[in-house]
Amino acid sequence: MSTRPLRVVKVGGSLLAFDELRHELREWIDQQSSAVTVFVAGGGAAADLVREAAQRFDLDEEQSHWLAIKAMGLTANLLHVLLPEAAIIDSLAAMRSADDDTWLIVEPEGFLRQEAERLGSDILPHNWDTTSDSIAARIAEALDADELVLLKSRTLPGDGSWLNAAEEGFVDPYFPVAAAGLRHVRAVNLRDVRLSRDEQNLIPSMQAISPAAASTRSRA
Repeated sequence: MSTRPLRVVKVGGSLLAFDELRHELREWIDQQSSAVTVFVAGGGAAADLVREAAQRFDLDEEQSHWLAIKAMGLTANLLHVLLPEAAIIDSLAAMRSADDDTWLIVEPEGFLRQEAERLGSDILPHNWDTTSDSIAARIAEALDADELVLLKSRTLPGDGSWLNAAEEGFVDPYFPVAAAGLRHVRAVNLRDVRLSRDEQNLIPSMQAISPAAASTRSRA
């Protein structure tokens, strides 16, 4: 296993519609301190399609959850087209055995099914309160990552707390809980890095939040 710091980077699904993603993502990576980097791609339009189908056809939450996870597998492969030197992996063991110079892209279904077996009732909720933000946080927790970075299409709103960010739809409603045990979490507006706010001093809160509008708002 690598002895270098480990960074989990969630690439927001909305960024997959950003014409400059390939350039801006590589430029941002080049500016970061050295670390093994594990990428998690948001579901983007593919997950939105699942959300719409769930409402139209009255799919149950379990069905919708795993279809949305499969959508993240699609976007993971799209991200791999942009970062072909990265390795696509689907298990915690593969993540933990990364070499020092490895970039990894997670296909999350395998990881989450393994987590369900390992954690039992302590798994992430299988509903629309939990999206790729919380999944990235769970991966960061499982890897004991040094930091989690959320690459977004807008700047962290309000007072800079994750509770407020969840209420504003910047992250999913479950994220403040999922990220509570992480060492370091920051958000970056990749569409305008100059406006980004680094949340390195912010401790995610375990306080419960309202999931209002979680099923109707698209994620940044």
